[in-house]
Amino acid sequence: MRQLNTKGLKMTFSKSLLFSFLSILAFSTNAQVVATCGTSSGYSYYVEGGYVEKSKAGFSEDGISSGSLQLVINGDDADIIVIDATNTSKSAKEQGGTVVAVKNGSNIGVAIFYEGVIENYVFRIDTSEVTFSKATFGYMLDKHSVFKAACVFE
Repeated sequence: MRQLNTKGLKMTFSKSLLFSFLSILAFSTNAQVVATCGTSSGYSYYVEGGYVEKSKAGFSEDGISSGSLQLVINGDDADIIVIDATNTSKSAKEQGGTVVAVKNGSNIGVAIFYEGVIENYVFRIDTSEVTFSKATFGYMLDKHSVFKAACVFE
């Protein structure tokens, strides 16, 4: 029976880890946080059906009181990072979203598409804010929300 050369394997594995770490570091050093936005306020429209009774359907004041969101740009690539109340970060791309960004003057528009969800963000540099909407459809809780939040642009 042949013995496995674990010393060589450990060295190869260590080199692979180092290369992977450096690749991630190189990607992240090119990525730039363009905007960080805080709590938001707005309205949601709840669609009757599923978990929503007829008496609860319609418009209501809504908001996100804890957490924040960030616009991150890496070259021509954009991503939205949501940081929830537990300080957990969630990247739209890491969650399987298709992200499309467009710049128009001093504004940056970002659309994100998931199965059964469409998100739309407009980062307004001149007024230091973001307006965004999120529509969910085909679930037990269908709704469409529109929010506004103040932002700090880097």
